[in-house]
Amino acid sequence: MSSESGDGVEVVQRFFELMDSHQFDELDSVLAEELVFRMGPNTLDRSSLVEMIKVAYKAFPDFTHHVHEIFAKGDRVVARGTNTGTHLGDLNGMAPTGRSIQFDQIAIYRVTDGRLREAWEQSDVATFNAQLTGERET
Repeated sequence: MSSESGDGVEVVQRFFELMDSHQFDELDSVLAEELVFRMGPNTLDRSSLVEMIKVAYKAFPDFTHHVHEIFAKGDRVVARGTNTGTHLGDLNGMAPTGRSIQFDQIAIYRVTDGRLREAWEQSDVATFNAQLTGERET
């Protein structure tokens, strides 16, 4: 059973809100148990995704999703936006730099029965890495 288009948009918006407000224990309310989340070359299950989110927000406590466009067709939701944050915590062994990051992202989510089931997410990792290492500031 597919969700209505508007319901899918609300689920994806709720996913962003839960992350940005650090309500990580609530993520299971929007993530299907059998979630398959593709981030570039990586594929994560639900528990791996939640752990990755916790690591990211520990390193970037002010990380925020700024959605420019979001729409649905059937059970697919497309979201395009810009993410921002400040590197204030350890990130995979990298000490905090205090640098601000800003990079674009686009994703397609499959939402059914009020939960994210699948995702295909692409982020501008080159810009993120350059800003984090100080090779390029925005």
